[in-house]
Amino acid sequence: MVAGRPEPALGGTDHSPAVFIAVLAFSLAIAAGGQVQADEGASASGGAPVIEEARDGEASLAAGEAPADGEAAVSGTVPAEAGPPADGKDRDGGNSSAEKMAPPGEEQGREGASRRLKIIAGSTLISDIASDLLDGGADILTLAPPEASPTGDDLKAASTAFAAEADLAVLHGFQANEALFRELVSVSGNRSLTMTVVQAAGSWQIPASQKLASEETARILSAAAPELSGLITVRLARRLKSLEAVELEARALAGSLAGVPVAASEMQAWFLNWAGIFVAWSFGGSSSPGGFPPSQPPPGLEVELVADDLQTGGGAGEAVARRFGAPLAVLSSFPGAPEDSPDYLSLVRGNFRRLEAAWKASPARPPRRR
Repeated sequence: MVAGRPEPALGGTDHSPAVFIAVLAFSLAIAAGGQVQADEGASASGGAPVIEEARDGEASLAAGEAPADGEAAVSGTVPAEAGPPADGKDRDGGNSSAEKMAPPGEEQGREGASRRLKIIAGSTLISDIASDLLDGGADILTLAPPEASPTGDDLKAASTAFAAEADLAVLHGFQANEALFRELVSVSGNRSLTMTVVQAAGSWQIPASQKLASEETARILSAAAPELSGLITVRLARRLKSLEAVELEARALAGSLAGVPVAASEMQAWFLNWAGIFVAWSFGGSSSPGGFPPSQPPPGLEVELVADDLQTGGGAGEAVARRFGAPLAVLSSFPGAPEDSPDYLSLVRGNFRRLEAAWKASPARPPRRR
């Protein structure tokens, strides 16, 4: 029986084969017509989440939902098995949100993927975010090794080969004008390779900047692969919750160094100041290996701990530590270096462990200041 239509009567006295065949043919024709209409409707909707670009270039939400600041937004027709209805309501009647989506939504987003993205990342900070948001479902080439400054100075054959098949490159703002990255596009011959920049100001070691970078990367990835937008939205919500937790943890860890005057590399000073550590003086890299940095400390400065930056190199921190007779901790700005810091969360925890270990191991540790 087809909904909304009367069922052909087969009762009565006439049960001849001709009548039965005619009724059967009529029913099949009605059913076939309904299927054609359903197929046409699915084709028109596209069948998969799509990114709808608003006039300001940002993605917009369906059903009148307003995105939070910096948050990627997804709109379009979503199949029943792939996510919440387009009216912005969960099937239980509640408002849909990334926080309320159950783990099955993540599986559904993964099932909607027709391919693995091939991504070029400007640094391990970017590759960490992209890998997390895609749940490892992408091939990522990180141009700069984690222990080096992410400006790069040469092209590797492997980088060129990967770029020839890559879908997009996601870079830091300071990398966009580097000749190396423009050359990569030219040498690879991949004219469809999209170069995008993550606009997130400040030190990415600070959770607030990590939040902005994560949201911007989510928007970029969703635009590149709309079929993965459901997965990306769920994973982004989880990442943001983790960042809230690490912010509280970082400030608690910093409490063990309260009142200790620290001389810090300029690359680490922002993060340490944010955490509540007293940065008495910040210094840049040295002009010669193991040399003292060009900037000089103010007269009478007291320093009880020195925090250098691994990626800056040059040994400036060692020279500063010798000058003040203070213990030295070498911190990292990028996940992956050292090996015990493979992602952002472990990077933050590892940097605080190194600070505290250097402070506690100092044989002539001065009394704590409060």
